[in-house]
Amino acid sequence: MTSAVSLETGGSFATTHATPVSYSWRSFMGPFPTEILRMIFKLVYQNHLKELCWDTSYGQTALRALWDLVNHDFASGTLFPYSLAAVCPSWCDILSSFPEFWTRVVISIDARPTPLSDVRSYLQWSRDLPITVIVTRRDDKHEKDYTEEKNRVDAVIGCISEQLFRCETLRVNVIYSSSLPQLRKHFRGEALRLKNLLLESADFGGVDVPDDTSQPLDILDLRCPFVERLYVDGWNFRDVCVADPAAIRWNYHYSSYWFCQLQNLSDITISRYKASENGGRGLSMKATLKALAAMPRLHSLSIRAVEFDNTVIDRDSIGFEGLWSLDLQDLGPNALILFSRAIYTYTDAIAITRCHINFAETFKCNNLTFSEIAKDQDFQWLLKRWNGRELDFVSCEGFNDDLIVSMGGGYGKGPFLCPRMHTLSLWDCTDFTFMELRRMCAARVAEAKEELGEGVDVFDTPYNVSVRPLKVSVNGRRPEVGREEWRNGNVLG
Repeated sequence: MTSAVSLETGGSFATTHATPVSYSWRSFMGPFPTEILRMIFKLVYQNHLKELCWDTSYGQTALRALWDLVNHDFASGTLFPYSLAAVCPSWCDILSSFPEFWTRVVISIDARPTPLSDVRSYLQWSRDLPITVIVTRRDDKHEKDYTEEKNRVDAVIGCISEQLFRCETLRVNVIYSSSLPQLRKHFRGEALRLKNLLLESADFGGVDVPDDTSQPLDILDLRCPFVERLYVDGWNFRDVCVADPAAIRWNYHYSSYWFCQLQNLSDITISRYKASENGGRGLSMKATLKALAAMPRLHSLSIRAVEFDNTVIDRDSIGFEGLWSLDLQDLGPNALILFSRAIYTYTDAIAITRCHINFAETFKCNNLTFSEIAKDQDFQWLLKRWNGRELDFVSCEGFNDDLIVSMGGGYGKGPFLCPRMHTLSLWDCTDFTFMELRRMCAARVAEAKEELGEGVDVFDTPYNVSVRPLKVSVNGRRPEVGREEWRNGNVLG
């Protein structure tokens, strides 16, 4: 049995996991029989599992999987089993005899990093069980010396790579994108249990990532065919997921050999690619979308803060047959235009956050959400041919009375913007009036009644009218004086 470093000697648990509470306990704690402590620790573990799932039909294996994957507060001083192991060496010895307690390996890489000796102990204590590894920070403070974060991550990944074959989830959460491990450099061998590979960063910056093209991209020596969820930075995606330009030119095959093996991939996020840090080259949008569209089980796609090139893509040339959700964040002026023209398939939900939407064409989707769109952006151009049913605006300065009037057909016989929409949700939008919102709703109801005739409940037959009545939800605003009754009525809830 591996023994923990003593707290009295200033060892790793004292500096990494100990809390004031654990010190106060130790000051008056008498000896406990080992068997009683073992029973107590088992109960604590079981209580943690029960908190994750109240469904008693779940078996122990399913509960353990939930225990490993749930998004805990990893900065908490009460994180099990680390808080208990920090109390004293004898408690740590007892806890280390339960391999199932250590299947979630949490490693800190901030100013008080987890020592590598502890990392190796955690991996040893879990024996041969499948593990979830989280490499993260306790705080989000930016450090002046960003090379230190990268050095810590590299050292930790060196330990983890030896146990990659046991990993079910590997999550690396850092401040700087350049601190993320490079897939082609840091990972080798088989990882047949790996289902979640998440490389996340909060910000651009750090030391430059070497643009190493001396090695053919398709020889990445990592086999993980059962990955279902992939979160990578743009540099890693370009390096190992998109085929070499020569292969694309000769074979018209856009996916790398490594990316082609991920036939179970259902959820992918690509984040943070800045052209200025990659020789002035934006990520190829055509190659990216073609590679992604080749994934047969892809259901959810998120692209965040990626600078693309301006490669011309044929209109209606890319289809995502099984895509349910598309999330686009912080994209530049031309990116949304190219996206909207290239993708021809229907997507259930599309979310657009902090993007330039001017001159983008209509997306084919049921639910469309705009978040934090600047005031100078034109919603009407994108929405003029949109035939979806649910429209959400979140903290959008450009949602105003002019847009509302257009949704009401100009309150005359003009064309109605978003005629098939039946639900409009507003969150923290401030540049509109409830009077115009009410008039717009009334105009759409009147249009539906004129088409169906008097005596018909237009809300019960929404699919039979060319302009559908609306149900509106407003959050974060109070109506003007005199509008309380209407707001609390059936139209606006």
